[in-house]
Amino acid sequence: VELPHEQFRPSSTEKKHKSVTTSLAIRMAFLAGFEAIARLRKVDVSDLEIEWNVIALIPPADIDNGHEALVEKIREVETLSFALPTVDQKVNINKVLVLSEGFCSFLGVLFTREGGIRESHAGLAASTTLVIDVGAGTTDFSLIRRGQAIDSMKDSVTIGGNNVLQHIRKELRREGLTFNEN
Repeated sequence: VELPHEQFRPSSTEKKHKSVTTSLAIRMAFLAGFEAIARLRKVDVSDLEIEWNVIALIPPADIDNGHEALVEKIREVETLSFALPTVDQKVNINKVLVLSEGFCSFLGVLFTREGGIRESHAGLAASTTLVIDVGAGTTDFSLIRRGQAIDSMKDSVTIGGNNVLQHIRKELRREGLTFNEN
């Protein structure tokens, strides 16, 4: 991964499937996974041989155009090479699945960790549900009918929590007030 000269961090102005930050996050996620499994097995990372099944989330409006690019970004990770900690490990990716963030949120609300439907939310399985995901830089909308995401009913707008916070700060300053984040 070639890094830009300026500081980098996630941004709503850059699509997840095009971002250098995403490439770095993918590599860091594999590293964290290797380290966690090595700790559990009480072995060195270099002693592990793992076949990974990867599930990645993407904003619903980007599924059509960004799905393949994100899969490619994940599959291009064939080895991990880190200096600190010292890691030089082959990455075997078996399967990559890209899902809509909103749909996964819906599933997280509907199902328990054990895989059963939560009694308090059982009605969602047969209903039509609008999922609104307010992020830092975007707000994503997904319509789910009877447990299925409706592909034609998804959208993203470039207004998120950070935009709202900036607007509130600006209005408070105009009134001579300050915003305490603590």
